[in-house]
Amino acid sequence: MSITSRLFLASSCLAAGLALPADGETATVGCQRAIARANVKFVAASSKAQGKCREAIVRGKYAGACPDAGAAARISHAATKLEAAIAKGCGGADGVCGGDLTGEDTPASVGWSSLCPGFETTLCGNQTIGDCHDIAACLECVDGAAIAQEVALLYDTLALPSTDNRTLNHCQVQLGKSTLKYLSARARLLQQCWDDRLTGKHALVCPDANDTELQLAIGDAELKAQARICKACGGPDAQCDGAGDFTRAEIGFPFDCPAVQPVSGNPCSIWDPTAGLFDIVNCGSCVSNFKGDCPDRLAVPEFVGYPAGCGGGPQPTPTPQPCHATGPISCAGPCSAGQSCLPYQDYVCACFPDGTQPCGDSVFPQCNGTCPPGEQCGSPAPFACACSVPACGSAYYPTCAGTCSGSDLCVPTRINGGEYCQCASDTATCGPSCSPFTGGPCPPAQVCDYNVCGCAAQ
Repeated sequence: MSITSRLFLASSCLAAGLALPADGETATVGCQRAIARANVKFVAASSKAQGKCREAIVRGKYAGACPDAGAAARISHAATKLEAAIAKGCGGADGVCGGDLTGEDTPASVGWSSLCPGFETTLCGNQTIGDCHDIAACLECVDGAAIAQEVALLYDTLALPSTDNRTLNHCQVQLGKSTLKYLSARARLLQQCWDDRLTGKHALVCPDANDTELQLAIGDAELKAQARICKACGGPDAQCDGAGDFTRAEIGFPFDCPAVQPVSGNPCSIWDPTAGLFDIVNCGSCVSNFKGDCPDRLAVPEFVGYPAGCGGGPQPTPTPQPCHATGPISCAGPCSAGQSCLPYQDYVCACFPDGTQPCGDSVFPQCNGTCPPGEQCGSPAPFACACSVPACGSAYYPTCAGTCSGSDLCVPTRINGGEYCQCASDTATCGPSCSPFTGGPCPPAQVCDYNVCGCAAQ
C-alpha cells in the first residue's frame, strides 16, 4: 500500500472513530465485523424459513398461518446464533453482553446510537441500546419486519389455490423462492464489502457505483434469479417478454409496486405490475433491494446512517388521496383519512379502512370477526380482509350503478368474458364451485363470482 493510500485510510478511520487495523485487528473492529457477519446470517436464515412456510401453502401442502412451528423454530435458532456471535465478538473478556465489562465494546464505541430505529411502522418497542445484547435484539426486530414485508409482497395476494395448474403453481413458487434467494445473496455480497472496509482493503460506501466487481456480482445474482422466474412464468420461450407470459391477475401480484427507494437505483414505483411479467420481476427485485438495504445499513452505523425511508416511529396521519387516480383502473373519489385504496377482485378499486376492523361473513369464510354497522366484509386479496360500504357505484365501484339492498354486498363479477357488478347476498352460501375452484353448483338464480367463492344474485 502506498504512503498516500495509507494516509487516506488513516484519516478515514480516525474520522469514523476507528482504530487502524493495519497492525492487527482491534477489539472494536472485531466487534463490528461480528455484528455485520451475524446479521447477514440471520437475514438469510429468517428469509429462508419464512419463504419455505409460504411455499408450502402455495404447493397446497399446508393451510395454516406462517411462520408455522417449524419456521418459528428455525428463526428462533437463528436468533440464538445471532446473539451468541455478537456476544462472543463484542462481549469482552467473558463473551457475555453486560456481564464482566472488561474489554467489552459499548454500543457507542462501535457506532450505535442509544435507540433502535425500528423499521417503517415497526417501532421495535422503542427499544434502548445499552449493550451488545440490545444490538442483537434490534437487528432481530428490524430484520424480521423487513423480511416479513418482502414475503408479504411476494405471497400475500397470490391467486390460490393453483395446484390444478402445475405450470402456474411452479411460477408462483419460483417468484417467491428466487426473489428471496436474491435478497440473501445480495446481503452476503454487501456484508463482504463492508468487511473488506473494516479490514482496511478500501474506504468505499457499499455498494459504490465504482466498485465494478461488487456491481457485477450483485447484477449476476439478480439476473440468475430473474432468469429462473422467467423460465417458470414466461411462457413457451421462457422469457419475460409478453409472449405467453402469465399475467399479473393470473399470478396474483399487487397492482402497484411499493413506493420505496433503495439506497442506489430508481424508486420501485417506476415498475408497473399491470404492464406484464417483466415489471413484476423487476418490482420484486427492487423491493428486495430496499428491504435488504435497511438491515444492511443498520449493521454498520460506523460507516453510514440509517436510511430515512427505513426509519420506524409514529407515522403521519394519512390525508385523503385519489383512489388509483393514475393507476391501471380509474376509481372515482378520494379515500378518507385512515383508509387505503386497494384493488378489489382485480377489476375495480375501493377505499377500505386500514385493517383496524376485523370482519367476516358467510360469503368470505376466510375472514373472521364482524364489521362496523353499515359495512360488509370484502376480500381485496386472499386472506387480506377489509370492510367495505355496501354500495354499488359512486366512489366505491364506478362501473356499477345503484346500491345494494339490505345486507347485500357489491361484488365485481366476470361472466363469459364480461365484467360487471352484482349484489351478493350476505347470507347466501355456495360450495367451492366458483372458477377456478371445483365442486357443486351455486343455488338457483345466482352466479358464481370470478375470483372468490361468493354467489351474486342475478
